[in-house]
Amino acid sequence: PKEQRYTVPLVQVFELYQVPQTIDYLSLDVEGAEHLIMKEFPFETYKIKIMTVERPSPQLRKLLEEQGFLFLKDLAWWGETLWAHKSTGLTSQDPRIVKIPTEERN
Repeated sequence: PKEQRYTVPLVQVFELYQVPQTIDYLSLDVEGAEHLIMKEFPFETYKIKIMTVERPSPQLRKLLEEQGFLFLKDLAWWGETLWAHKSTGLTSQDPRIVKIPTEERN
């Protein structure tokens, strides 16, 4: 049988669950659809301070940079990346930003 999936814009989820307009941390991992989701995101309404994104596409990287985000670090071998809005004052040189400890890969 064919599986049916329903999708809604992220902003509708935020509105339904009354997400605050300032978001301290957002983890974005939607198996390659990150740019599709974020290209319509209302950055003027919701302020994200820090986010992790798994394997961001060049288009998503460009979008995040245009919205004032700075790439801080590749966190893990599987492609987890760390981004912060410039308003946080964080930079890639911040000693608190370290890679995610992982077990040795086989």
